[in-house]
Amino acid sequence: MKESIDFFKFVSIIRKKWIWIVLASLLGLLVSYGVTNYVLSPQYASVTRMIVSRNYVGEESVELGDIQTNIQLINTYRDIINDPVVLDEVIENLSFDISENKLRNNITIQINNDSQIFGISVLGDSPEQAAETTNLIAETFQQNVGTILNVENVSILSPARPDINPVSPRVLINIVFGTFLGFLSGIVISLTIYVKDKKVYDEETVSELLGWNNLGFITEINYKEFKSMQKEMPQEIPKEKIEKDSNKEESIQKKTAYKEDASRV
Repeated sequence: MKESIDFFKFVSIIRKKWIWIVLASLLGLLVSYGVTNYVLSPQYASVTRMIVSRNYVGEESVELGDIQTNIQLINTYRDIINDPVVLDEVIENLSFDISENKLRNNITIQINNDSQIFGISVLGDSPEQAAETTNLIAETFQQNVGTILNVENVSILSPARPDINPVSPRVLINIVFGTFLGFLSGIVISLTIYVKDKKVYDEETVSELLGWNNLGFITEINYKEFKSMQKEMPQEIPKEKIEKDSNKEESIQKKTAYKEDASRV
């Protein structure tokens, strides 16, 4: 079992197991695309903007301290908007059912530094629900803030309108994230296969596991290469053939000698 993997071995594993990484990346892409488009429900948002300004009847100018006071009150207004005194009344007047906790989680108060203008953004399952909820929250808050703080300095600057473009889920971001997650999973799978594999594929593994030195290589050839090498190598003459040829030559020599003796006679 392999216990440690250096950088070069890691690169080698990635090159050998690249098919697993590609398949895992494609699977992550397809899963993220399917979940984003067919499982997750789209969410829409609408924003209404409100302004905080005190009306001073008979005064020619407004002091800077009054403006700073109005800005500081925005944080208080945010808490009032998320309070049940406003949310309960909003839920009663909505055309659809929603829990108080879900409504509170769907509300986002947008505050700009050193500005008397703040926004109320609300998420909804449809553009119409988001716009309806946002406008109703703004109107309810405007009606109750005077009773709660004994002030009448909040006005609706621009009411919310339905926006047909969903704010979530974000298809491109989810697909990129899913593909990247699949890529990492492919690497983990490749490394796991390598670590769990007890087979020996090269001489380096033998040297690492057994501590033996490499003395040589035994190459593997196919049948065609073997037959080609046989043709190129010199053929060894069988011993039986050598003895047979020797006896044949000796017989010829005897016949020749007999003919010579016969001619002399």
